[in-house]
Parts: sequence; C-alpha cells; structure tokens
Amino acid sequence: MATIQINISDEALDILGKKKIEELAEREAADLQFAELQKKLIRKLKNTKGVDWEKEFESARQKAYQEWIVQWKSNGKKLRH
Repeated sequence: MATIQINISDEALDILGKKKIEELAEREAADLQFAELQKKLIRKLKNTKGVDWEKEFESARQKAYQEWIVQWKSNGKKLRH
C-alpha cells in the first residue's frame, strides 16, 4: 500500500475531519479501481470468440435463483412475491 499527500482546504479539514477525508479518499479509490477492473473484464468478454454470453449469464442467473429457492425452503422460510 502506498501513502499519498493531497492538498485540502483548511475549511474542509475542519468540517469533515482528517479521518473522514481519509475514508472518503480510500472509498473513492476502491470504487475507481473496481470500475477499471469491470471495464477490463467487459473488454475481455467482448473479445472472447465462440461464447454466447447472454445465454451463459441467463443460465447462471437461473442457477443462482434455484439455489436461492432451495436455501429458503430448507430454512423453513416462505418465499415472497
């Protein structure tokens, strides 16, 4: 992990506090990193030949839903519509 220094107004520091500003910066950096990874994954998926991704995602969605139903039934829960 790296440490960076940023310039911030005294007013912002007084209002938010150092800890809150650090938390906001860390969260924003994590969000940006996730967004970049998402873009990279989408590009790689689009460049994959011979795979019907719509079909694959629909199959995964249906499988996850079936697993959810089994879990709820095994826990004695009623499904809500």
